[in-house]
Amino acid sequence: MSKTPDTKLFELIKSLSQTEKRYFKVGVGASGGNNSHQFIELFDCIASMDNYDENELKKALNEGKGAKHLAFRKSHLYDTILSSLRNYHKNKSTEFQVLNLLQDIKITFDRGLFLQSEKLLKKLKRICKTYNLNQYLISVTFWEQKLIGNLKGKAFIDESKYETEKVLVQALINEQQELLSYLKKGMKFWSLRIALLDLYRFEEAGLKKPIEQFKNELIACLNSDPPNQNHFEFIVQTHTINSMIYYFEGNYNASVNAQKKLIHLLEKEQKFIKNNINNYASEINNFLAASFDADKTDDVEKWLGVLKALLSNIDVRSNVYLNSRIFSFYQINSLRYYNYQSSYQESLDCFDRERYLRLKKYINPYKHFQLQYNMAVAYFFRNDFHEALKWINSIVNSSVKVRPMDMSFIRVLLYLTHFKRGNFFIIENACNSKDKTIRINVDSNPPEKLIATYLTKISLKPNTVKELQKKLISEYDNAVTDKNSIHKDLLIFLKKELLK
Repeated sequence: MSKTPDTKLFELIKSLSQTEKRYFKVGVGASGGNNSHQFIELFDCIASMDNYDENELKKALNEGKGAKHLAFRKSHLYDTILSSLRNYHKNKSTEFQVLNLLQDIKITFDRGLFLQSEKLLKKLKRICKTYNLNQYLISVTFWEQKLIGNLKGKAFIDESKYETEKVLVQALINEQQELLSYLKKGMKFWSLRIALLDLYRFEEAGLKKPIEQFKNELIACLNSDPPNQNHFEFIVQTHTINSMIYYFEGNYNASVNAQKKLIHLLEKEQKFIKNNINNYASEINNFLAASFDADKTDDVEKWLGVLKALLSNIDVRSNVYLNSRIFSFYQINSLRYYNYQSSYQESLDCFDRERYLRLKKYINPYKHFQLQYNMAVAYFFRNDFHEALKWINSIVNSSVKVRPMDMSFIRVLLYLTHFKRGNFFIIENACNSKDKTIRINVDSNPPEKLIATYLTKISLKPNTVKELQKKLISEYDNAVTDKNSIHKDLLIFLKKELLK
């Protein structure tokens, strides 16, 4: 059995920007090594491929006798590219500066240059505290611990030095304990936030907790050590969770107002935003989600503009994770905005297909579902059933866990699409399926069951279509609890299209 080729080098090279590629080649060329030409040749061969093909690579390199020891050369090139990227980005973000300082501290410490290590450590500690990079402060205290014995006096010649040592050690222990409390409290907030998201996404009995229980957990977390008011991150998390609780209580206006206050608070803390662009974009995304449900679309365009502007930020462009995440926020909310206005052509026009294809594999699965959902809706209501079916099938065949009501609506669009295309047997199979899971899904969602049942009847008795259509529209309207614009458009669709 042949071994599958390792594609990590191909994926790394394909992730590089043009400036990063140029920086790498200049660096390799400047090194003047004997193998620099072979490195560039291997790099260019892989960079020119659309899909990685080991055999094609060997053929290309054979022309210059370059296929020898290919596995070793690929591994060496991979490490060299990572080293080049570290140098290229070392001053481009505060977090990179922190990681480089940690390396510098180890280098100077290992050479016995303890005064230099201490100076670097003080700089590192100042940066971490300024930019709320508390996760790295644990490393700071570790190096402080090592420096105490080596810098402040290795031998306890007299009692006074020993007492000084004890004071320093105890102060460090207290600082470490506070940091651990901080990190523990941060995890409690994130756990609470994830539990709230589960409540929204899944709505299953095993995952549900009363909102009052969430409130009690939030209060308990706020009152735990360290005090909430001393840490900006905790203030952010508190506002976010409070906004989510308002949302799940159905108090959408309060949710929007709480989220808007939080965004304004973040905008005053530019240092925080600079190193937490992801969090800032997430809060804007939460604000937009609440705004749609509160029917407050007056300032949605403004915040969509903020998300769009973030996509041109240099730190976002050079970070695939950030790029894909903020792109999904912007694209989903743009699609949703136009869909809720019944502007389905504008929805399709705003879709950046090229960027989507480039970032598709990096997008969070649930965000990917939301994007596919809105594209399916837009194509369906533009009567492009061929394209709609592509997006619908992508969702139906996906393993991602989503809200039952969302998946049920997608299946409704699936039935109607197949009805328009004359595939009546697919709808009938859904109603009379021997698969227990399919029957449970249909039976547990009254609007979906109504659509499937009536479409089957219409296909079997086309001469009664007008009578059945009236009953379907009346019963479907009563069965649906969420009377949003898309629901209204679906009723219009049922009135117009079933008679054709």
